[in-house]
Amino acid sequence: THIYNLHIVVSVTGEAGRFDLFQTTTSIGSFLGIFGTGAIVCDLFATFVTNFKRVRYER
Repeated sequence: THIYNLHIVVSVTGEAGRFDLFQTTTSIGSFLGIFGTGAIVCDLFATFVTNFKRVRYER
């Protein structure tokens, strides 16, 4: 009997550098800002395009 194996080769290239706290906090802040903006856009879409405004404030 023959056994067939799956062989996966992962190659990673790049340049390693020192840890930079400023760059890390900037990246995390922009990541959170993008998600915050996305939430605001979705709320505006739900409020002005659909009937979500009427249903939301009648409760």
